[in-house]
Amino acid sequence: MVRDLAEEGATAKKIHNYIVANKIRNITGNHDLSDKQVKAMVALLDETYPKGIFKELDGEIRKMVKTNKRK
Repeated sequence: MVRDLAEEGATAKKIHNYIVANKIRNITGNHDLSDKQVKAMVALLDETYPKGIFKELDGEIRKMVKTNKRK
């Protein structure tokens, strides 16, 4: 699905949100979490990990988006 999003020209932010939301829903076992609840959890993680918990993920997403723009 992530590859499909990239190939369809989704932004890095949209792909990031998709990955993180699905991961949080899977980890918690609560697939009914709203986007607002997921964003609150992400904000908490960002606060508690000042170096950017998603830095590596975002770097990989940017590479994927950049690669697909060249095609």
